[in-house]
Amino acid sequence: WLRLPFLVVVLAGAAAAALLRLWS
Repeated sequence: WLRLPFLVVVLAGAAAAALLRLWS
């Protein structure tokens, strides 16, 4: 399965972006 790691990275990036938006 090659899409699983990709989805994990996308979800992590989205979560990081959301946290950065909430912080700033």
